[in-house]
Amino acid sequence: MHRVRGSQVQRPLSLPAVGRLINQPPYAAMVEEFGRVRVVEAIREQVAAERGDEVLDDGERSRRVSARLHAGVAPRLQRVINASGVILHTNLGRAPLSRSATEALAVAGGYSNVELDLVTGKRGERADLLIELLTRLFVCEAALVVNNNAAAILLALTALCKGREVIVSRGQLVEIGGSFRMPDVIVTFSGDKLLGGPQAGVILARTPRGVAAMRKLAKHPLARAVRIDKLTLAALETTLRQRLAGHVEDIPVERMLRMQISEIKRRAGMWSVKLEERGVRNTLTPGDSAAGGGSLPGHALPTVLLALAGPASRLATALRRGEPPVIARIEKDACCLDPRTVLKGEDETLLDAVEAAVKSVGVL
Repeated sequence: MHRVRGSQVQRPLSLPAVGRLINQPPYAAMVEEFGRVRVVEAIREQVAAERGDEVLDDGERSRRVSARLHAGVAPRLQRVINASGVILHTNLGRAPLSRSATEALAVAGGYSNVELDLVTGKRGERADLLIELLTRLFVCEAALVVNNNAAAILLALTALCKGREVIVSRGQLVEIGGSFRMPDVIVTFSGDKLLGGPQAGVILARTPRGVAAMRKLAKHPLARAVRIDKLTLAALETTLRQRLAGHVEDIPVERMLRMQISEIKRRAGMWSVKLEERGVRNTLTPGDSAAGGGSLPGHALPTVLLALAGPASRLATALRRGEPPVIARIEKDACCLDPRTVLKGEDETLLDAVEAAVKSVGVL
């Protein structure tokens, strides 16, 4: 049976064989960097793409193969500049760590005494490194840390409430930096929200009933499955020590929450002047920042927004796809940047990214 060809003139294919390409100098250099298997795979993908589209010259083909290879090994997790005004932005990893907490990750990245008592030489419990800090900071009798707040709740329900009815009240929460309320038994909260540390689940108890409940949690088999890892432990320990020492201004979340409107106005004004000097038209407008992450619901934080002139959606997209990515927000049909959530030292990088984004959409 013969296949009937369409009346359209068929374009002749002159695609080179993969075996011939792999031995050419441009691809031989790629093999040195990425390995033969990956390069062969990338060439095959490129040849297949050309078979369905157009045959490229040798130079363009090698450039596209190289681009495929670099895209395949490029880190997916990237640093972004948060100019959205949402402090605990869930999609951006919630709380940014302090510089000291970030430096502590390097200590935990090597060998450390995570489960070793250096005085006695005996095995220790990793949670013991945090218990004293937590009980001092929150003036309680017992503490336990697991890998996130959901795990803390799961552990509590599994160890204490199996087969029982559970009533959860949103009012029974820890309020960092203000009044401290704790229910009769235990309380759990996240380490990467208002505390300003890494993702973790913190469990505290103040009363004798709570302390007894905490012992059950610590001994439950599930506790090992949800235990805190060494990197989180290091960052959380540093964050707790900063709070105990009164160095809350070193914790980015705390600094953002406390930032005065006068400081925000000053920073926004500086951005505005520098962008105007580069030909980027903008205006300053009042607005609100948000704590985010489900924290402080309904509690708006007054701010000053820098609104860029031009198509809001296209500008926001160009900023998000830039290098580094900048996360803005659209408000009143304008692409806006909120100084409250931009970290110290990011100003010039932000201004460069804004200028590049404005140029890319043809506004400048």
